[in-house]
Amino acid sequence: MSDTPRWQKVAFSDQTVSRPQDGLIVIGYTARAQHSDRGDYVAHCTSTLRRLAHEEWRVVQHQQTLTPTAR
Repeated sequence: MSDTPRWQKVAFSDQTVSRPQDGLIVIGYTARAQHSDRGDYVAHCTSTLRRLAHEEWRVVQHQQTLTPTAR
């Protein structure tokens, strides 16, 4: 994760949250980001989190699919 690009601006839209079972959350969203060196970035994303303990969650899956118009 330390090599992940840091974006100057990020906006989220189309958020959805699903709880398929106790202790599991799936979050879906569209991310629109801007970076001076990398240009614009638009992706549809999902993250799945699993509860390890009360108030302790771990990301077990994350994916990003670039939109056809993203550069």
